[in-house]
Amino acid sequence: HCISSAASDVYKRQMHSLSERKPIYLVGVVLLGLLFFLSTAPWTPQDELIESVWLMEDPNDSLGVQDVLAGSFEPVNNYLTLGYNTSAQWLRVRILPAADGGDVVLLFRSGAPDTIRFYAQAITELHETGTDVDVGPYQSLPPIWPSPIRGFRINPPDGGGEYFIKIKSNGTILLNMTAQPMSEAIVTTEQTYIVQIAYLTTLFFLMLWSIQMFTVSGLSLFGWFAAMQFSTLVHNIFYLGY
Repeated sequence: HCISSAASDVYKRQMHSLSERKPIYLVGVVLLGLLFFLSTAPWTPQDELIESVWLMEDPNDSLGVQDVLAGSFEPVNNYLTLGYNTSAQWLRVRILPAADGGDVVLLFRSGAPDTIRFYAQAITELHETGTDVDVGPYQSLPPIWPSPIRGFRINPPDGGGEYFIKIKSNGTILLNMTAQPMSEAIVTTEQTYIVQIAYLTTLFFLMLWSIQMFTVSGLSLFGWFAAMQFSTLVHNIFYLGY
């Protein structure tokens, strides 16, 4: 009887402790729902300026941009999933100009290949008419976009221009490209930030919850789960640019 009474008291204390934490759990449920909504909601850019994308494999990583100008490319989508592949990949991308004539930003919204090199033709001379230009050979451009999201600012000519991108990774290649006018690229970047913040907040909440459950129950399972959440947070912040 004493044992059952003690067990009953422990159960009541645990239930009371859990009831006091209900607001925390409700916040967690809301965050998980928000993350699920943001990750599954259809997203279509208002003005997608990528007209076409072609892919060519460079197994030995021995080709330069001048070598692939006349290479054999196959049409693909701007959402590229190649799985685990150690070969270099070349993309030939045709991008249309913005309707207002302003800068266009090419964003790589997901995936982080070890190498991304973007090649555009250099403008060598602007004629007096202000419309005709002479272009030189393809040159590598540095990413110019004030965010962890890799982005390149370009100004395609009338009718569109062709650009070459070399990507290589020692792991899985998952790439989602979008080309948008400057104003829309800023909105896209802000939306990405919101998803990242919601994701990291969810991981942080799960880590706190597992620490609490480890303290209450003493089960090592919750301790290991808290360690996993902590390592994931550190990895995403320092290695994925979140």
